[in-house]
Amino acid sequence: MKKYITILFPLLFAISIFAQMPVSELSKKTHVRQLKEGVLLVQLPNSDKKIATLKARGNHKLAKIESQEIKKIREKIIAGFREDWDFSEILFFEAKDSREVFKLNFNYMIDLDLNPLKELPSFEHFYSVRYGPGNPNGEFYRYNGNGFQIRYIENGQLQTIKYDLFFNGNKNIFRLKNLFRKKNKAKKHYQISVLNQKLSNVKL
Repeated sequence: MKKYITILFPLLFAISIFAQMPVSELSKKTHVRQLKEGVLLVQLPNSDKKIATLKARGNHKLAKIESQEIKKIREKIIAGFREDWDFSEILFFEAKDSREVFKLNFNYMIDLDLNPLKELPSFEHFYSVRYGPGNPNGEFYRYNGNGFQIRYIENGQLQTIKYDLFFNGNKNIFRLKNLFRKKNKAKKHYQISVLNQKLSNVKL
């Protein structure tokens, strides 16, 4: 009996998480076209809570390391999308403001110069991309460490794209040390440039 409970609990947990994010039924080409005509909202991660917890426990050395690591990731994400992304318009936002951003509250969106927006952009379609592990919704990068994944925003809610194998950076380059490695001089941020090129190659 104990064996069945052990197996059943993770299954129920996975189902409950899956139910939290609907899957968009739009075709891959529709999503690619909408993204090209729309805007990609790039989430900037932070570790404020983790750093605060480490400091509260007296782990100031680990807190400093975490702070430096998240700063490095944020800087690379910003530089990568500024330099190697030209498929669509982009805006940034802080991870802590996700709920408001998905409601398309422009007061929580940031432009390329990291300044707050003064009005909502006149785009019909909005997508979001984040770096990190995902939920077990069949999203490919959930099982391959950290990576970039694009999701669709509709009616204030994220929708995972059922073609998630396509809408990620690169299935084999999800280690942090390789995340922004140079493939050549023109491609400084590998996952971002791969994703940009993959979308650009779709014939609409």
